[in-house]
Amino acid sequence: MSSLRGLACGVTIATAFVTMRQVAPRDGSPVFFLILAVCAGAYVVAMREVASHRLRSRPVLVCGLVLALAWRLPLALAPVGRDADVYRYIWDARLQRAGVSPYAARPDDPALAWVHTPATRRMNNQNVASPYPPVAQLYFRGVTAVHESPEALKMSLVACEVLLVLVMWRWLVARGMDPSWVLAYAWHPLATLEMSRNGHFEVVGVLLLCSSALALQRGRPAGAAVWFALAVGTKFLPVVLVPVYWTRVRPRDGLLAVAVLAGVSMPFAAGLAVGSLPDVIERFRFNAPLFTTVELFVGARGAAGVALAAGLGVALACRRLDPARTTAAWAWPLAASLACSPLVYPWYLVWLLPFLTSASLLPLRIWSLSIIPAYAVWHGFAAGSAWRVPPAVLVVEYGPPIAAALYGAWVFRTRPVSRGEQS
Repeated sequence: MSSLRGLACGVTIATAFVTMRQVAPRDGSPVFFLILAVCAGAYVVAMREVASHRLRSRPVLVCGLVLALAWRLPLALAPVGRDADVYRYIWDARLQRAGVSPYAARPDDPALAWVHTPATRRMNNQNVASPYPPVAQLYFRGVTAVHESPEALKMSLVACEVLLVLVMWRWLVARGMDPSWVLAYAWHPLATLEMSRNGHFEVVGVLLLCSSALALQRGRPAGAAVWFALAVGTKFLPVVLVPVYWTRVRPRDGLLAVAVLAGVSMPFAAGLAVGSLPDVIERFRFNAPLFTTVELFVGARGAAGVALAAGLGVALACRRLDPARTTAAWAWPLAASLACSPLVYPWYLVWLLPFLTSASLLPLRIWSLSIIPAYAVWHGFAAGSAWRVPPAVLVVEYGPPIAAALYGAWVFRTRPVSRGEQS
């Protein structure tokens, strides 16, 4: 009976996303929020079933994953919005094939008009060069070499999601955990919304990071180091996890990782492989109350340094935790750095989803859902409002996870954490 209840949650999420495909609501519109509210409610119920080990049956779990794939495909084949980031991915790939570094060229440069297509002219922020690291750039180029379209890129991301689920399954089994926790990612509304519908490439880095975690779990430090380096080369966020690897990989493995990262960066050496990241730090803000507060005292680059230090500091604090036994050592450093960043877009939290498998991570589970109201900015901006998250939405987003974290700290002080909770 409980398995049927869990699958009913999956069917509910599937119905909601198929409805989204048919209705195609604008991000942040009332219909958009109604659909996501249904998805979030079903997801919460499903995670309670998973936490109670009621979906451990392999046939039930396979059915749940097939269902997750089925609702992704229609969204992946649907058109994307006018200013979607996927157009930037196509532009960066076209620049590479034209022999131009995406870190040294701005889309609004008249001299590069010949590189544009009608699709790439729809990208946003055309006055800045690409901020995406070298592994991401090579991914864009590889996918678009097969077919240059937003739909091709989105379908490739769905393929990465399938691989991620397989890696998560093997990782959970290797740790002696219930493999049904793969649904923490596969059924999460943000994962479907941002990978399949909107085409953000975060899942590529998440796949590489989880592959590194699996290699570390299996006692393969060289593989763990290389996968980690490639994850950092996709997006710089996971660099804060370096302390997790310290002494768990050999020095020669670290050197191998550095060599791999240097090798994939070599084609972009003229741009030092950081692109417009300094410009982004100086100019762009979204949903970042901590960053904007710190910036008042130490400036933008100082605040960026604080975000990096926050992630590294939390990772150091988590050093006593064995990453082979607890996902907290992975999730909390990423979350700390994200919370202090100048841009906290909802899809950035996809990095956390594979690790939300323990009671101690309840605040982050809540944050992954409470950030959904931030989409109101898109709807408001289209109607002429400022590009900023209203204070009331910030309270709704950050209030519940902070309250849950404070409650968890109080519980931790009053009773010891059991071995099962650490997993």
